[in-house]
Amino acid sequence: MSEKLRVDKIYNNLVSEGNAAIKNNDYNLAITKFTSAIETKPNISEPYFLVANVYISQENYDKALTVLQSGVDKLEGDELDKLNSKLSEVEATVKKIEEETKKKEEEARKKAEEEQKEKKNALSKNALKNLQSNQFHLKQRLMKRILNIKEQRFIEAKEDGLKLLTIESFRE
Repeated sequence: MSEKLRVDKIYNNLVSEGNAAIKNNDYNLAITKFTSAIETKPNISEPYFLVANVYISQENYDKALTVLQSGVDKLEGDELDKLNSKLSEVEATVKKIEEETKKKEEEARKKAEEEQKEKKNALSKNALKNLQSNQFHLKQRLMKRILNIKEQRFIEAKEDGLKLLTIESFRE
């Protein structure tokens, strides 16, 4: 068997084993097999895509980019063009995710600020209600005192009037 056929067979077995590992959800084994395929045939783009796709499925875009970038120096011609195309695609995805993350963080910050404002407003409204309630109760107590004083003065005036009546009845 020629060296090229032997290398092709090893490569194909590694890719098949990597694909089987993905079907079994064994992503670490798949990465290992596809990385070995890269080492076996570093001049074709497919194994770089395979490793990168596993990382992408795990949302590990940094590692996907690293794998794809590692192939730039090793590939030529159409293989390099394919790799660069995939690299651009992943970079665009990363940029989009970063923008979405930034947007979500900004929305979360604004929502937190709104909630804080609402909380302050609710506290202010409660404080105002408490103040108004306290003022109402103070006014009630003040009115009761005023009424008590007026009533007491009326009684005193009435008693003084009776005393005056009694004194004048003795004079007659």
